[in-house]
Amino acid sequence: MSPKPKRAGEPHTTSVPTRIAVIADESRDRDEKIRSRAYEIYVQRGQVSGYEINDWLQAEREIEDDVDESPAMLERVNRRPE
Repeated sequence: MSPKPKRAGEPHTTSVPTRIAVIADESRDRDEKIRSRAYEIYVQRGQVSGYEINDWLQAEREIEDDVDESPAMLERVNRRPE
């Protein structure tokens, strides 16, 4: 059975596997940004060991603040549910 054609004005839906893949990619990108920033913090501090968790948490906060203020995130937050 072929899928029913979309009518003009109907919301576009994405398959669940596609959404999961997009979320997984975004998560990997986010983790890589945090990892990279945590390393920068470590280097800026003179490569002193023992602060790995603090570095990670600081990097996570910084990255999340950047994401929360991005135009794409603001659009997602302000979008009305379909």
